[in-house]
Amino acid sequence: MPNEGVYNCAGCDAPLYKATHKFKSSCGWPAYFDSIPGSVIRRTDNTLGMSRTEILCANCGGHLGHVFKGERYNTPTDERHCVNSISIKFSPEEA
Repeated sequence: MPNEGVYNCAGCDAPLYKATHKFKSSCGWPAYFDSIPGSVIRRTDNTLGMSRTEILCANCGGHLGHVFKGERYNTPTDERHCVNSISIKFSPEEA
């Protein structure tokens, strides 16, 4: 995993996650423990008979995935932003 760079929204190119936010979760989706402040909106998603927290790009409203808490990953926030890989693109330079 790169130590520098940023993951941008695939829909509008807004910066969402720093490369240093990414961690290995072994869940099959890109995982981040935090986002760039103000870049991600959270809302309750009650579909599929469960309550989850959906994450969206704050700039364009594009669906990014879901955030899960309390899974005991060794991260500073104890959160896992489970992001759909098609919704982000990597840029090797900071925004």
